[in-house]
Amino acid sequence: MNKKERVKACMDRQPVDRPPFAIWRHFTQTQGKECVAAHKCVFEETDTDILKIMADGFRDISENQVVSKAEDWDRIRVPQPGDAFFTQQMDRIRWSIETIGDCAPVYHSVFSPYTLLHLAWGKELVDAHLKDPRSRKHVMPVLNALTQSLARGIENYMKAGASGLVITFTGAEEGLFTKEEHAQIIAPSDRVILETANAIRDYNILHFCAWGGWKNDLSFWKEYPGAMAQWESYIEDLPLEKGYEYFTNIRSILGGFQTSPEALLMKGTEEEIKRHTRGLVDRMGTTGYMPGGGGGFPVTLSSEAIRWIGEALKESGKERRTTG
Repeated sequence: MNKKERVKACMDRQPVDRPPFAIWRHFTQTQGKECVAAHKCVFEETDTDILKIMADGFRDISENQVVSKAEDWDRIRVPQPGDAFFTQQMDRIRWSIETIGDCAPVYHSVFSPYTLLHLAWGKELVDAHLKDPRSRKHVMPVLNALTQSLARGIENYMKAGASGLVITFTGAEEGLFTKEEHAQIIAPSDRVILETANAIRDYNILHFCAWGGWKNDLSFWKEYPGAMAQWESYIEDLPLEKGYEYFTNIRSILGGFQTSPEALLMKGTEEEIKRHTRGLVDRMGTTGYMPGGGGGFPVTLSSEAIRWIGEALKESGKERRTTG
């Protein structure tokens, strides 16, 4: 199988010659075509099954607009589809596809509207204003406007050639919002983004982020629809193998590698990483599972360590075909 066939079959929970794998790291020091070249270099060095375009440089939509009190939201302007925030991401997608050709799926990173809001103006302030009914009426028009702009942006990312999206969701942290508050405040914008993306291409990856190591109430996301789900199983009370039955509208699972600076992939030996990889496949099987991480690894992650995952999967695949 080639990489596109393997990834699609995995997401459809169909048989594969071996599980595909996906690990991504940040490229915080580069922009433009230099950033695309850095993505290509790591992709070729690691031989991952997906080229995942990072959102580095596209995390702050504030444009120096300051919010301190609730009334400040009334004058906030969010990026529009024709603004550089969106057009430069479309360029990154197009250039990435031109750079690697047709050899692998190209996925683009998207933050949920709520996540973009707190990346720009601070999580503590945004959460405080959203939880207070008097302040909320000032924030919600901004969140709604951002949702509509992001939905149009997603349509354009797909037109630019993205195979799918990796969408990061936050807002389900335990003790932050009640289930009713989440359903009223956060979920509607999440749903618009999911419906927009899935209607165009039903091969999107949902990253249920444990923001800052904060444990989530995964039930908030239990019915979110997507081809593949990832959550921090080393933080949450949900082992990878339980995900198939827990998430009711997900076909496949990504995960198994912790993304912290002290994680195995950052410090482990070749034998330790390969043994861990084989253990993941023993637990999860070869159908509907993609070994990998969720959030981006630090820039210091070596390409060699990532490549060891793929080598272990290829070795195991050959052994299965030989014994089978």
